[in-house]
Amino acid sequence: MDSPGTPPALSLVDRDRSPQRRSGDDPGRVPDRATADAVDTAAADTTEADTAAADTAEADTADGPRLTVAAVARRLGVAPATLRTWARRYGLGPSEHAAGAHRRYSLTDVGRLEAMRRLTLEGVPPGEAARFALAG
Repeated sequence: MDSPGTPPALSLVDRDRSPQRRSGDDPGRVPDRATADAVDTAAADTTEADTAAADTAEADTADGPRLTVAAVARRLGVAPATLRTWARRYGLGPSEHAAGAHRRYSLTDVGRLEAMRRLTLEGVPPGEAARFALAG
């Protein structure tokens, strides 16, 4: 029996996985395609605003919202690993990162990273681009 408020896709998955549905040719068995379609439909209900909200910190700071590595990487069009490499090699990480805590980038940090990205796209070697970006 489905719990109240259970999304339809999860109800299908639960029903498909129940022990009485695992036997051979059960005519009531939900086909895998129907389950996949229901999951796709449920996932499509997630809005961009939901994703953006998850990418920002709970509280804004004096410097504006704090963004996750994933949010900044999407904004710049680079892989999250690239941001971590730039932080390690060139000191272009978040201005306030404590060991063991998630990296959260301020708008000032993002501005430096945007300068780094623009300069590297223009052909400036990464080390030199980082010096310019940090000099500001």
